[in-house]
Amino acid sequence: MDQELGADNVVLLEHLLRVNREQQPLFNSFVVRPEQLGKCNAAVWAFRTLDKFQVLYELCDVMRDDHALSDVALYALLEKLNLLFSRGPQWEEPQVLDVRALTVALMELLIRICNVVCADALTSKVRPSLQKSVVAAIRQQFIVEYTQEIWEMLEDPMVSNTEP
Repeated sequence: MDQELGADNVVLLEHLLRVNREQQPLFNSFVVRPEQLGKCNAAVWAFRTLDKFQVLYELCDVMRDDHALSDVALYALLEKLNLLFSRGPQWEEPQVLDVRALTVALMELLIRICNVVCADALTSKVRPSLQKSVVAAIRQQFIVEYTQEIWEMLEDPMVSNTEP
């Protein structure tokens, strides 16, 4: 299992978490405004919101303890992550839930998942590929997509994003 990728994910997720909590800028010269971040967070939850909320709740419950997961549980985790990261038609849905709070909870969960999966010492024939798939899904389907959304907001010529 590529533990380095998992550790990199944790570093990136912790940074994005601090950005979401307005504790630090995205980069030294780029500040993401709350309304820009709100649009990025809304994009994460714009498709199948209630299903994603239910999966987030279930995964938080499963990952409450930092114990190793069985192969079956790792596979189920991967399936649930794929649902959480699913994207679909981008239409305006009435948002009854606080997308910022949901995104923060999701990032905290993903950090916990990376830490548990990377520290896992159990062995089996399929385990390394399951672990790598979980970590790669977090990187490709969430971190890359979310960062791309933020970057597109920053590139918007209508908005100045640099600090004076």
